[in-house]
Amino acid sequence: MGALFELLSSIGTLLLPFIKEVTEEEIDKNIKFLKQYQWVLKHWDDDKYKELINEDVDVRYVIGKFNRNKMKKISYHNKYQIKINKVLLTKTNYRA
Repeated sequence: MGALFELLSSIGTLLLPFIKEVTEEEIDKNIKFLKQYQWVLKHWDDDKYKELINEDVDVRYVIGKFNRNKMKKISYHNKYQIKINKVLLTKTNYRA
């Protein structure tokens, strides 16, 4: 039984560095960064989306998780645009 716990602990130790913690500071920086894009400003002007961006844990996590340096790549930018739009639409439909 002890060997099983040791094995699980080892696996957890290996995977832990790949799980990104998201801080409020990163979320705020990413929101400020995203405001340079027109598609984000459209969401920001809509009160229901703005509320989700400011308050919803899941939406804020997705926003905080992306890498600002990689946003220069079109493929990465498009990927995160889709992710953010998807979580906003899901949350909007959930609240309705």
